[in-house]
Amino acid sequence: MRNFNSTLSRYRADKQRGPGSLVRTAALGLAVLPIACATLAPIMAYAQTTTATLSGNVVDDSGAIVPGADVTLVNAGNGSVRSTKSNSGGSFVFAAVPTGDYTVTVKFNGFKSNVIKGIHLNPQDTQNLTKIMLQVGEVTQVIDVTTSDAGLSDSGERSTLITAKDIAKLSVEGRDVGELVKMLPGFAIAQTSGAIDNTAYDPGQVSVTGALRSYAANGNAANGVTLLSDGANVSDPGNYGDSTQNVNSDMVEEVKVQTSNFTAETSNGPIVVNAVGKSGTKDFHGALYAYARTYQLNAQDWLSKYEGQLKPADRYVYPGGNISGPLVIPGTNFNHAKKLTFFAGAEDYAQRNIYAYGSASQAIAHALVPTAAMRKGDFSCTSLQAYLGSSIISGCNANGSSTIANASYNNIATVPTQTRDAHTVGNGQIASTYFDPGALALLNTLPLPNSAPLNGFNYFQTNLVNNNLWQGRTRVDYSFSEKVKLFATYNIERGSQGVPEVPYYSPSQTAPMGGIDTPGGGLLSTVNSQTGGLNLTVILSPRMTNELQANMTWLHQAFVPKTPSALLKTTIGYPTSYYGLSDPTTGKPISNSTQFPQLSDYGTDGLPLNLAPDFSVGEPYARKTLPSVADNFTFAVKSHTLKAGAYVQKVINNQRLSSAVSSTSGRIANYYFGSTFQDPDGTTVFTSGNYLANFLQGMVEQFNQQNIEPQQNLYFWNINWYVTDSWKIVPRLTVDYGIRFEHLGPWQDAHGQGIAVFDPTTAGNPNAAHQGYTYHGIDKTVPNSGVAARFAFYEPRVGIAFDPYGNGKTMIRGGWGMYRNHDNWNVIQLPAAQAQGVTVTSVSGGAGIDLKQIGASNVSGTVGAGNFSSGSASANNYVVDRNDNEQPLTYTYSFTVDQELPKNVHFEIAYTGNQGRYQTAQNVNNLTLSLQNINPVPRGAFFQPDPVTGAVTPLGAIDSLSTAQVNDYRPYSKLGNIYEPRHNLYSYYNGLQTSLNKQSGHLSYGVNYTWSKALGIKDGFYNGNAVDATNLRNNYGVLSFDRTHIFNASYSYDEGAPYKGERVLRYVLNNWAVSGITGLQSGPNLQATYYANFNLVGKLGPSGGTQLNVDNKTFLGTPDVQLQPLTTCNPGQHTAPNQFVNGNCFQLPQIGQNGPFNYPYIHGPAFFNSDLTLARNIPMGEKRNLQFRFAAFNFLNHPLTSFSTSFPQQVQLNLSNLSSTGYTANPATATPAPGFGVSTIKEGRRVVEIAAKYTF
Repeated sequence: MRNFNSTLSRYRADKQRGPGSLVRTAALGLAVLPIACATLAPIMAYAQTTTATLSGNVVDDSGAIVPGADVTLVNAGNGSVRSTKSNSGGSFVFAAVPTGDYTVTVKFNGFKSNVIKGIHLNPQDTQNLTKIMLQVGEVTQVIDVTTSDAGLSDSGERSTLITAKDIAKLSVEGRDVGELVKMLPGFAIAQTSGAIDNTAYDPGQVSVTGALRSYAANGNAANGVTLLSDGANVSDPGNYGDSTQNVNSDMVEEVKVQTSNFTAETSNGPIVVNAVGKSGTKDFHGALYAYARTYQLNAQDWLSKYEGQLKPADRYVYPGGNISGPLVIPGTNFNHAKKLTFFAGAEDYAQRNIYAYGSASQAIAHALVPTAAMRKGDFSCTSLQAYLGSSIISGCNANGSSTIANASYNNIATVPTQTRDAHTVGNGQIASTYFDPGALALLNTLPLPNSAPLNGFNYFQTNLVNNNLWQGRTRVDYSFSEKVKLFATYNIERGSQGVPEVPYYSPSQTAPMGGIDTPGGGLLSTVNSQTGGLNLTVILSPRMTNELQANMTWLHQAFVPKTPSALLKTTIGYPTSYYGLSDPTTGKPISNSTQFPQLSDYGTDGLPLNLAPDFSVGEPYARKTLPSVADNFTFAVKSHTLKAGAYVQKVINNQRLSSAVSSTSGRIANYYFGSTFQDPDGTTVFTSGNYLANFLQGMVEQFNQQNIEPQQNLYFWNINWYVTDSWKIVPRLTVDYGIRFEHLGPWQDAHGQGIAVFDPTTAGNPNAAHQGYTYHGIDKTVPNSGVAARFAFYEPRVGIAFDPYGNGKTMIRGGWGMYRNHDNWNVIQLPAAQAQGVTVTSVSGGAGIDLKQIGASNVSGTVGAGNFSSGSASANNYVVDRNDNEQPLTYTYSFTVDQELPKNVHFEIAYTGNQGRYQTAQNVNNLTLSLQNINPVPRGAFFQPDPVTGAVTPLGAIDSLSTAQVNDYRPYSKLGNIYEPRHNLYSYYNGLQTSLNKQSGHLSYGVNYTWSKALGIKDGFYNGNAVDATNLRNNYGVLSFDRTHIFNASYSYDEGAPYKGERVLRYVLNNWAVSGITGLQSGPNLQATYYANFNLVGKLGPSGGTQLNVDNKTFLGTPDVQLQPLTTCNPGQHTAPNQFVNGNCFQLPQIGQNGPFNYPYIHGPAFFNSDLTLARNIPMGEKRNLQFRFAAFNFLNHPLTSFSTSFPQQVQLNLSNLSSTGYTANPATATPAPGFGVSTIKEGRRVVEIAAKYTF
């Protein structure tokens, strides 16, 4: 890897140009824009060019300019030739030049020819060759120079280049080149799976989603990166964090990563990763290779061993090959001039028995499942202790009751004392005559315990899957003439992947009770990803070049159950008479699902998660289509290189996913622990005293169900245009300035129904057909997109490069720019679903109901209007703000000093910063407390009389308020939560970045260090959880991906053939190479990566007596502000081994008070990894080589200290006081549960890879 910014330039003397020519040429560029836009409007385009611009200045040995010199550019790979002449100012420009190695020859009568070799052009380069000096002599006389003699490009931008040579020699584990961004300055590890584990992206597994989502570059959110592959945009519009296709390491030529203040000709941002694949060559070249990893050579993951799991028998084999050369037909004269060249490559990704979801921590499913005895009605103290363990039930009393050591499990650790009809039971025994057949059927979908209780779980399952894919790539180049060049690319990646739980993530890692696999063996995901591109370059004159580029990205992903029947009610014995919820007006079931209900309680008071898409109403799928075309026009005049262009793109994201809100099969979201309730059939039902004993008898508290699974087929248009100028003002100063205009249209509904918008005029009318919202389908004054589109956003950008000494050894660079990116599909999908008629019907609020009675037509009357909701009238609304037509904006700026040191060593020090504006709350991690909510309950509201009834709720009853009672306190009292994504979040990043690079000779290395701070409003794309929905500023703080210190080192040493002695010794001692990559990042702020209050819970008062819950409703009088403990000391100060949070520093506030939202920085465990590769080359003559590689990733086998949501006792703060006076005592007397803040686990393993590669 070499730093593109550290390439230094040598400038020649030149005559300063007046402003008149700039005005004329800029006017000409602007005049081209309307013509280009009118021409391209009917087509679809977007992706920025992958080609480069090469310019130069020709002078004689006295420094005078030489106009009219013949300049020839030759591609060293395929022999393609382009010619031009120097203009009246001695300058020349080659625009739209494909990436590669080039030679420039300059000739003029009366002077010796000057040949400059080894010029390398990168994607979107603007390089300038200065002081191309012609000496008096014959044209046939040649002076050879290298690019280091002639000078290299100057640019104000901050960017980094990763080349095929870097990839070939470095210690690379995966097959996607995105892996290598981990060694770039400013790329911080970002946890975007909802987990808090001290792990990074595992490149050892190949999947189309790629690596970029796993890193936050320069303080930008992990979905602020655009990935271009051969000009095609392969960023997934679903979240703009994943990719739709890999960039294969053996098929790519180079990757340019632009991170700050790049020019206006580049669309997207604020971070752009531009990958260009290998191209055809004039001679035949190619490779055959195989990479392999197998479990016999690997270590076992520390976490897997700790949890008693067997070492997985995982195997990875990646055979592949590629070939390039002229396209010939043997025996004919076809293509004898070698104008038509090609590249073709293919690779198979065979991955067997590998960790599901990418790592051991995500693959090991944990769950707390009922024992066989409990399923037979045995809820005695000894049975419950065998179920929960002695850390939760410390002992059994003489009267048969349990001594509960962890109050979080109080509701399932209590021994039941009576049945549903109030009959007293002895020793917690529930007779089978009380069992509900539906509840028993659901219980039996759960596996039995397979382990003694450990960290709150008694079931462990390592999910191993087969992920088998293959990838192919082709490129064809054709040179019609020196003035017309064409190339076309095509990429394909297909295969299948195992999904043990639900698509995209492991629910078992997100709930304190864990979760189980989807019954029937899980799911299977099939993937079909294809991209294509066409690039036509026409040299209109020596000063004018036009480049036309068209691209297409297409992805289809589907999910199917391995055993569909395993999810049906009839298969598990769930009574067919147990209908789901009924429509209160028609009495008919709201859904025609035949699948059994899901288990979705995220507390410590019931059963583990059992989630699955409802395949009985349709399979989940994702179809993404991104067609694109781009046109760029370059005009060179005197010391200016002007560019203008236009782009148009249509992004289509057609997707059906399982709802994050409910399911058509129904969800049991809470279990009953009240005193009594009345069923719709008139029966009075009594609690047993234990949630699970209640459930076995059929009792639930909260059940919700939605009517349909929506198909959100959404699209938006992106039409943008730009003009920019690269102006060499004086010999040592170059300025790049320009402006980009972007029409970023809002998402629109392909069905024509539209996107739901908030309607305050109907918010207070429960009889309105669509209370609180409207959309295009019912109100044509509302646009299909919900919001009106802006004509264009403007984005000026400027970059400066200054050579203070004029010797090309020192460069001062900097710049500033504005960059817009578009909201992802996830932000808008729920308002789109609401417009399609999705409604959620629910029973909640503590009323209680029997499973067999859920489908009764009189449910709403029985549980009470306050505990029943249907549609959106008191449930959640999902809408957009019709007046908000912003899109996220980032201001970037940097100041860099480059210095060339002896022996081709480059040092760089830079300040880089950015400011994010108009970002949106993503509502990903915390749906219950979201900054999208515009209808929150004010703080302290529940302590006041009900605004509707005037009733005052006792403190101990606040948690039992019905949904309708809660809504009485909201600003719109007839509605529940109103989730409206708004562009109101902001962020700041400031960083010092230094690097030292050497990329020549036997030893190459790159070392960089970043010291930075990332701050902003949390609740964005995995940047942290919200704390206060009533006050935006209270959510400001350190972001989840802030890493104070980042250090990376990469190195390679190729000894060549130094030993010249005996043949045997030459063979043994020569041609060895070693390489490695080491990365170190300080731990993130645990407050930001988890919850700001460490998911505070607790109980005040004795078990079985009157208790207060430690939660925001009870202490703060609202569910929309997070309860924060007070601090008595610095919780980040460690007092014990492996302690990262000192729980003794926390105490509960008084009722009505709250602690600070931001504590002193609490660093989590630091991240460290080091990879090492040893290679042996066997030269075989004529550029043929056979290489064997032995690589060890995490070669020290150093597992990392880690926290995990799978071990809630370590990260969840439990402040309880279970004494008899706990209810009335000062809340400050509550003490933290043992083990909090101390990490007792580690994660990681060493992985070994062997490889063989033959190149010719």
